[in-house]
Amino acid sequence: MKLSASQFYEQLPITVPPFTSIVGNALRASQVLPKDGTSDDNATPNRRSHMFKMSDATTIQAISMKGMEGFYYDPNAPLVLDNANLRTGVGTTAAGVFISLNPDSPIDNKSPYVKDCTCFSDPATESGRFGGGGVGVFIDGGVHTKGAKSMVFDAFTHVSSDGAGFILDKGAIAEIVSCFTYYAKWGYYSGGGSRIRGVGGNNSYGDYGVISSGFSTDEVPRTAKVFGDLMTVQGTSKAGTVSVGATMFGQTSKATAWMLNDQIAADKIYFKYQSGYGNVGLGTTGFVDGEIVWFGAGAEQSSGIGSISVGAAASSTTGQKGTILEVDQTSGTLLIGDAIGFTTTLYGADDRFYIINTITGVSAASTYYEWQAGSTAGVATVFNNRATLTISPEKSVGTWDTRNALADDGGSGINIRTLFSQARLTGHDFLAVGTGNKTQTGYPNVNLANVIQGNETNVFGPGKVFFVSTDQGGNFRVGDFFSVDQLTGRATLDASAFNLSGLTELRLGAIGGQVGEAINEFSSDETLAGNSNTACPTEFAVKGFLTRAKMGTKAMTPPVGTTGQRPGGVDDEFNTGALRFNTTLGALEYYNGTTWIQPGVESYSTVSSSTTVEAGGNYFVNTTGGGVTLTLPASPDLGAKITFYDVAKTFDSNSLTVSRNGKPIQGDSANLTVNTEGAAFSLVFSGDTYGWRIFSI
Repeated sequence: MKLSASQFYEQLPITVPPFTSIVGNALRASQVLPKDGTSDDNATPNRRSHMFKMSDATTIQAISMKGMEGFYYDPNAPLVLDNANLRTGVGTTAAGVFISLNPDSPIDNKSPYVKDCTCFSDPATESGRFGGGGVGVFIDGGVHTKGAKSMVFDAFTHVSSDGAGFILDKGAIAEIVSCFTYYAKWGYYSGGGSRIRGVGGNNSYGDYGVISSGFSTDEVPRTAKVFGDLMTVQGTSKAGTVSVGATMFGQTSKATAWMLNDQIAADKIYFKYQSGYGNVGLGTTGFVDGEIVWFGAGAEQSSGIGSISVGAAASSTTGQKGTILEVDQTSGTLLIGDAIGFTTTLYGADDRFYIINTITGVSAASTYYEWQAGSTAGVATVFNNRATLTISPEKSVGTWDTRNALADDGGSGINIRTLFSQARLTGHDFLAVGTGNKTQTGYPNVNLANVIQGNETNVFGPGKVFFVSTDQGGNFRVGDFFSVDQLTGRATLDASAFNLSGLTELRLGAIGGQVGEAINEFSSDETLAGNSNTACPTEFAVKGFLTRAKMGTKAMTPPVGTTGQRPGGVDDEFNTGALRFNTTLGALEYYNGTTWIQPGVESYSTVSSSTTVEAGGNYFVNTTGGGVTLTLPASPDLGAKITFYDVAKTFDSNSLTVSRNGKPIQGDSANLTVNTEGAAFSLVFSGDTYGWRIFSI
């Protein structure tokens, strides 16, 4: 059907028969509008009906469509289609649609095709009626029980103030190429397990750019259970053999478990409590912060074949979180790219959905041996359909394995879905999303302060938006994980896992105007034996080199400088314990918090009032103003030495009392009183039996 260059006011809906094309005279020359009055149902105004109902293998090209109105969504649930009037509106509260599916014509041959078209609509509220502009496209897959439930669009522009652009629901499919939306409350919407594939599109102004919501209700989800929990450990405390599958026994808590996954390099262990055990509310007792956990045979006797300490921080044992997820009781086959959600409501409820990145350790039956008193082998326990998953984004809520719970909610459950809603966009453009309708935007004088970048892509439930986009500020983004601000040149990478497979070297060049070195290895060698300019040591390697006697047998050169070059003031190097070689003195020196001194050079101080003295001290005692009591250390080491001098020669008139502080002096349980003028003597600790011994000077 070839249209002339004219305006056509039509009774709606117009059902396009299968294998029919409607082609306009020229771009914008042929215009179709709803005529006044009610639609064919005698209840819904034409402007709130559906303009074109597309059948199998139909085409509309080079037509301008105008005059539909009434779209409205629930502001309290702005991403939920079931609350919008596309589902709830009737009569004068219905939402007018330009393009939709013919319920009586399943798409068995070719998808309906709309090309080189434009639709225009203004808010009904401007005319005193309910709702906003019209909906450009509504593909409701629910109207067909078979067929592709699909449409294809090329260069279909929507200028729908407070209306909507493309809305898909209930398993619908659309390919959207070079299609723009302006001022729409929803630009692209994929719901009910629908799929949008968009290339070179745009969402300008309006409320929300792209929305992906929910999943297909036709899909029966596969299920699984959270298997085990997560423990933060002190990785450097590991001793002996700590292996996956071994029994774990808490030295303090007496809790028992199995080790599931060794992530000690990241100070983490995944484990599963044995029957009856668990943290508060989940069992009789659970591992406690800071305790030693023993592994293997004999673990219950605090021996075993290996051990590690639980993290000292509070709540070092949690439900599973992060990027690794241990599961069991999986039903059906898990697929990379599946969406997973958690059903637990009591212990780590998490309403976020995650994508499966990898699947490893799949086992139909995994056997673990449960410790029991007097049993060296333990009792075999079998868990079915085990797997280890990596997921994204990173899970921040710890979800517990609740099967030992005292009040089990039947939780720790997982639903796995393949048919989640998605919008996949390549080369997409966002322009000032969030600035509202045509009037609110004030085009062309758009106030960019009103832009809401978070409204560009939006997900609800397991729905996902996969996109490569640019916005009005030059912000280039690849999903939620990589972005480049082209105004400033700032690049951001935010990913739980970064795969550099096949990359032989990494060069961070031109930082501060300098050409960077090429790195081809991240080394955990604590000895730094490679002395390489292409290897970057890990935190473990650096700490091991400095604190675990890994420096070798030669020498370490400290900072070297003169007395005048000593650090001080706000220098980063000016700290208690700072060590350097002083070339003026020709000796090592260190800062004791008060002054620079040389190792082995004794310290001296003058005291004139009662105080506690320290081992290694030399005290000039001045009793001119009265007697002085000096208290010895409470827990001295063997050989500890303290020296006293009567600096003013007044001990005969005002004596010195040395308080023993619980240790004998000269074998006697009594304090020492010194009243000899000019006395000078040392006390050396010989042990708890005989205590302090006097050496006269």
